[in-house]
Amino acid sequence: MQLLIIFLLSNFLQSVSTSNFDEEHVYIVARSTKSKAGIIKKFNLTDANFNHIGIGLFQNERFNVYDFSDQNLQAFNVQNLESFITKETTHLKIFAAPINPAQQQIIQNRISLYSNFQFDHDFLLNNNRYYCSEFCFEILNFLFSNSFKPTTIRLSDPFITGYLQREMFEYIPVDFFLASNKFTKIIERSF
Repeated sequence: MQLLIIFLLSNFLQSVSTSNFDEEHVYIVARSTKSKAGIIKKFNLTDANFNHIGIGLFQNERFNVYDFSDQNLQAFNVQNLESFITKETTHLKIFAAPINPAQQQIIQNRISLYSNFQFDHDFLLNNNRYYCSEFCFEILNFLFSNSFKPTTIRLSDPFITGYLQREMFEYIPVDFFLASNKFTKIIERSF
């Protein structure tokens, strides 16, 4: 089974070249992994097929994904698409929104400010720590003039309430950007 996944992933990466991306778009790269699918999909607004996102930018003939993750020593990551797709990845979607050259520069400058921040294990907004969707939310809200809003829910699962130490949960769902018409899905693949 593992060999089949590696084969499918290899074929997919060969089919996706840099010609799929350009500097006239900002991208949301979304993946689903087995280990987090059960917990995180409960908090999605519309799409339960992914549980981790990053910002994708094409610059200098390279496509980079910027994200926050608790899987590495440093929470902030800059990686190519191949590195973003892990062995556990079961599904991948890439969405694109048009931007102009000035916006491309704004995003690059803004992203560089996040490189030393830590991962937010408490999932609190505005605490100078970030989880994947919170990071993307801040970048896109800066770019698109606060087009997106946080979500607030009452928690009912005792395990999650105990972990987060609160009953009301204000957060950024991984599919928050789908609430607008700015993004179009350009790639979808299951592994």
